[in-house]
Amino acid sequence: MNTEIRLTQSGSPAVLQLAHPETAAPAAGDVWLEQAAIGVNYLDVMQRNGAVPIPLPSGLGLEGAGRVTAVGDGVSTVRAGDRVA
Repeated sequence: MNTEIRLTQSGSPAVLQLAHPETAAPAAGDVWLEQAAIGVNYLDVMQRNGAVPIPLPSGLGLEGAGRVTAVGDGVSTVRAGDRVA
């Protein structure tokens, strides 16, 4: 089961929502990653509280490491099973 933290508005940590999106095949040019580590830093906090505006809805965390689990059409630089960061 996939789990993600989403926000649809800026504010306190209370705006963060736990979601379980449906798994689908990646679109052309996209990859699916199974994250093993995700970094959340001060910029993410500033984005969440609205001090640094981001398009909403969104998620937080721009840093991560894990494995590619699936690739969409046209992806040639990585393949399923590759470790990425």
